[in-house]
Amino acid sequence: MITRVLAALASAAIVTLSMSAGTTPVVRTLSPEMLKALKDKGRILMCAPDPAIESVTLTKLFVPGHPERPTGVTVSYVVRNKGLRWNDPAGAIGGVYFTTHNATRDTFSIHQNLPVAAAPGAVMVSYTSPTIGPDFGADEFVGFVDVRLLYNPDDNLDGNPCNDDQNANNNVVRIEDGALTGFLFGHDVSKTFH
Repeated sequence: MITRVLAALASAAIVTLSMSAGTTPVVRTLSPEMLKALKDKGRILMCAPDPAIESVTLTKLFVPGHPERPTGVTVSYVVRNKGLRWNDPAGAIGGVYFTTHNATRDTFSIHQNLPVAAAPGAVMVSYTSPTIGPDFGADEFVGFVDVRLLYNPDDNLDGNPCNDDQNANNNVVRIEDGALTGFLFGHDVSKTFH
């Protein structure tokens, strides 16, 4: 039975990954190595995960009754598995690295490991920062916000296709000075970047 299923997969050898509204479908052709890896102790493993930074949202905070200037900003982000099943039993292959630099070059940074398992479409990490000071990006020395997924260099050598990110193109959201200044001095209280 497993041989017939693998043969059918080999003949089709195409997996369509999930997508958000308004985007182009991402289609993957499975390599012979990936097809071989789909067999695990008599079970078929459908592994082609795609951890992705789905969104980074900036939100202004104000002194109550004084909406003319923000007193600080929070940064929230969501990492979602946009591919097939993610499974990393060791729990140390990948992580989210979040860094901000503000106008005085003060830095806030945090690292979070990706979870051990995530189903297709599941949120893998969701985080909201503490308040970043009121001078964040507010003068000539504008800062930045950077959220990225980074992996252990050996992740593709561990023999586990279920923790191999299939799409590196959605692993970084960086909000540079122009977009940051536009948000800080604009009318929006909250803005989401992809």
